[in-house]
Amino acid sequence: MSRREFTNSPFAAAAWLAILCAGCTADTPCVAGSTQICVGAGRCEGVQICEDDGQRFGPCDCEGGPDGGLADAQVADAEVPDADRPDGGARRHIALDTLKAFPSAFGAGRDLTGGRGGEIYEVTNLNDSGPGSLREAVLARGPRVIIIKVEGRIDARSPLYAGAEENGDCTIWGQLAPGRGLTWSGDRFEFRNNTNVIIRHLSSQTRDPAHAGTWDSLIIDEPAEGGGFYLEHNSFRYGMDEAFGVYSKYASNRSTIAYNLGAESIEGHNTGIILGNSAALYPSGDFTFARNMFYNISHRFPNVGAGNEAVFEVYENYIVNWQQRLTRSNGPVRIDYFHNYAQKGNHGFGSAHPVNKWVYRSDWTSMRIFSDFNFVSEWAETPSANQQNIWVYRNDVPELGAVQGDQLPSSYFVTERQGDYDLPPAGLWDTMDVPANVMASVGHNRGVDADGSPGFFRDDLDARYVERASTGTTEADYRTSAEWTDSTFTGTALYTDADGDHMPDWFEAQHAHLDPAVPDGADSHVDWDFGDYTVSNDAGYTNLEICAEYYAGGFEAMR
Repeated sequence: MSRREFTNSPFAAAAWLAILCAGCTADTPCVAGSTQICVGAGRCEGVQICEDDGQRFGPCDCEGGPDGGLADAQVADAEVPDADRPDGGARRHIALDTLKAFPSAFGAGRDLTGGRGGEIYEVTNLNDSGPGSLREAVLARGPRVIIIKVEGRIDARSPLYAGAEENGDCTIWGQLAPGRGLTWSGDRFEFRNNTNVIIRHLSSQTRDPAHAGTWDSLIIDEPAEGGGFYLEHNSFRYGMDEAFGVYSKYASNRSTIAYNLGAESIEGHNTGIILGNSAALYPSGDFTFARNMFYNISHRFPNVGAGNEAVFEVYENYIVNWQQRLTRSNGPVRIDYFHNYAQKGNHGFGSAHPVNKWVYRSDWTSMRIFSDFNFVSEWAETPSANQQNIWVYRNDVPELGAVQGDQLPSSYFVTERQGDYDLPPAGLWDTMDVPANVMASVGHNRGVDADGSPGFFRDDLDARYVERASTGTTEADYRTSAEWTDSTFTGTALYTDADGDHMPDWFEAQHAHLDPAVPDGADSHVDWDFGDYTVSNDAGYTNLEICAEYYAGGFEAMR
């Protein structure tokens, strides 16, 4: 797609608004009382008013809720009349009746528990080890919730390797960090032989060419039986192999990977992600891989493999400026591939068949594919049902008279989804809306302002990827590792939490049933009022879990 074609497309305006939002909450001197357009939670278009001291713009006010794009696809559970609303309209109501990984969780990993009910660790410094460090919290044993409360980059001097079974049952919340939160950098970050881990709003970059071809920016290797991993709203870049990977060998694993941004892996091995396993072909658990974005990566979006009929749901992902192929599949797997958007960039293709490829073996012929309503530049630019032309053989098959690049026969395709996992709470998007909707929300982008209010804090590197994708100015040559730079940080001060219950005082002051002077994070309350919408918590989430979901932007995604 050319730059002109992109900027004239239905999602261009929304994408530009998403880019503008990268600075919506930053300290920006302004004229008191002046206004500017902004993008609020859920990608609604709104207005910010400069505060009286002229030091910054206030929160983004959407005046009645989101408008267009993502919001058009969102369905509330109910509408609650509110006579106090100036427009006389109704507020959205979200009913929580099932205890999930977190309220907006979906897909194969939705029922993970992470560290729920366990000890709470706060990461309060950027030290590579010791009290208050990320390493101390990750290597702790037993159920635990890790809350990031520092902004900046950890320059690791040794691997962060959580290899004990007791290192599982862990939740990491980066959305409660000040400003742009935490970036792990340098040595590898790996979970191995454990399970039941949830990670939200964290950045990780390897940046060590000495380990090219071996280290991803985050490695999840051989999770223990049962459980799985839920990776959501993270940013992974500068990988030495894949951007990140989840390598499973047990059929009982269930994992969701959603809203993550992968970019710029090492030259010569610039790849995206592997799910399951593609070499030994152990049985693999099921995966949901949805609403992720990859920028300046050659291939593997994802590679999937299993020795059993594992289900891989791959949908509403946005691939920009790829080169060799989209996916590669090994084994007798079940693939649901729908509503994905693959946009050719200025780098150009390095393969005559830069689409989805399957490795044939005579004992793998039970493999089946559901392929619907995808956009692939130059291959499928009119999304439609039963798209068989974007699937080809990865290898020559002499016994079938087929060669690499030949289209797979129709016997491998089915016309209905094979997975039955929950879709996102607000339903699917139109394929042509995927780029704008993904760019508006993808990656590690939520944090807390100094006063305790929530903020959209996308870092400058992620903002650069989004801006280039949205304007058609992708690189003709991928950057080399020598050209990589670090992101910058805002210097946002840590908010006040007077009672030490891990919830900002600002948040507690918004809700009459909370008291900033009384530790009540472990309690559970049913009825919540967030202004533009209300929430009923019959599922039993704790006050702290409701707080964490609010700061992560999860409720806006459900509206």
